[in-house]
Amino acid sequence: KKDAKKVFEKIKNKKLSFKKETKENGELFAPIKPKEISVYFSEKFNETIHPSQIDLKKEIKKAGEYHITINLHSEVIAELRVLVEKKEVK
Repeated sequence: KKDAKKVFEKIKNKKLSFKKETKENGELFAPIKPKEISVYFSEKFNETIHPSQIDLKKEIKKAGEYHITINLHSEVIAELRVLVEKKEVK
């Protein structure tokens, strides 16, 4: 539980940002899955968060802002925002 609180303090109020190629209507070519968010945490925050701990609430398949829940421990739950931006293709 102490470890969960440490991770919570490190990631709380953070906004995760993804730049993705989208179709003309703003839909992503592939939705963002918990596995990709898990990799983001290990790269950006050097923290291990398993895909099974990530609750997307709804599928992330368009550019925009989403709210996700990270279940760090039965008593420690972090709510974060995920921002998906359109990646400019040249």
